[in-house]
Amino acid sequence: VLRGLWRLGLPCIRAHAVEVLATPAELHGAMVAGATRAERRLALASLYIGSGERERELVEAMAAGARSTRRQTHLVLDRWRASRALEARRQAGAPASSLEILAPLLDAPRVRVSLVSAPRPWAAAAAAAA
Repeated sequence: VLRGLWRLGLPCIRAHAVEVLATPAELHGAMVAGATRAERRLALASLYIGSGERERELVEAMAAGARSTRRQTHLVLDRWRASRALEARRQAGAPASSLEILAPLLDAPRVRVSLVSAPRPWAAAAAAAA
């Protein structure tokens, strides 16, 4: 069965190669470790990164790896969620959005950040009604 799926171009992963991460802390640790170890390519797609200490640690690991290796790093984020500023964080002097926390990564070589803007059907309907 696996060979047949492979011939169709579908990825096949054996059960013993899968590690179940049970807590957010385990997920965070695995992401930081992966960002540190990646040698050729690092790709991450998410609605947003966040702007707390854990997120800062992840971005620093991605930036350090990008500066120390020849790897290509590509982040794909939702434009609206990543750019949404949280006023309470800004007033506290902390980065207010995911885009602000990505600054160290943008200075690293071979890094690309793409912001995807999903269609907003309600905006088109409002414009047509006006």
